[in-house]
Amino acid sequence: MSRYAGITVDTKRRWALPQMFRHELAKAETADGTWAFYIGYEEDGCLYLLTPDQYATYAAELDRLFDDGDPEDRATRTQILGNFQRVHTDNANRLTIPEEHAEIAGLSGKIDLVTGDRRSEIWHSDALRRRRADGRQPALDRLADRRGKKTATRSLTTGSAGEGS
Repeated sequence: MSRYAGITVDTKRRWALPQMFRHELAKAETADGTWAFYIGYEEDGCLYLLTPDQYATYAAELDRLFDDGDPEDRATRTQILGNFQRVHTDNANRLTIPEEHAEIAGLSGKIDLVTGDRRSEIWHSDALRRRRADGRQPALDRLADRRGKKTATRSLTTGSAGEGS
């Protein structure tokens, strides 16, 4: 995963894809040299930014989780996939965040892009900073637990490992 911090969103809800992120994508998705994405959300306060391949995998996962023959499952799947909108970069490698999505995630000013293999996430910079601060120790503890250790602490100032690491 990579994080691109402090990306400026203009008054028209546009932001430029970071050059290194474009490099991670390797090539443009469309014949005209632009990139296509799907922007949507779930429950965690950020927007998901999916390439077309990632979106296909995401939709297939929902197909596995929800039975099309069950009206409630179908409604849930439709609601979730209905949160996604296909967007394209412009000639300046900028994406425009749809108004509904910007409002849901509280995006304005500065955003952070957190990228990964399954999806990228768009966060309001302040919200991600708070989430990271609040979740730092629980994440380290969970990692230690999964690795079979008692606790893992890390000094926030020196970065040195603490007791139990």
